[in-house]
Amino acid sequence: MNTIRSPLRTRIIRSTYQLRSFTFTGLVGKEIGDELNQAHQNALKVSQLTREQVADVLVDLKRRIEGDFYIIEQGDEKIVFGNRECPFAEKVIGRPVPLLSD
Repeated sequence: MNTIRSPLRTRIIRSTYQLRSFTFTGLVGKEIGDELNQAHQNALKVSQLTREQVADVLVDLKRRIEGDFYIIEQGDEKIVFGNRECPFAEKVIGRPVPLLSD
């Protein structure tokens, strides 16, 4: 019975850890996004960014970290970006995706 419980327990612990990590990462991402949004609203003197402004801000943000992103299409439901150059380049080649691999 212990041979069955041990792998199950390990999977449960790993899943719980991953869920907490994803939740924390999501909260940090939301806070950073809120700060960036507010900073750009203040700079543009608007109470809400338009879809076009959001797209331009995201392309500019990627440019500032040495990426080369561009807008492929915009619509009411989504903005599709293309990427000519990854800002992380060789730093991420062959690296595992954190928390998603065993």
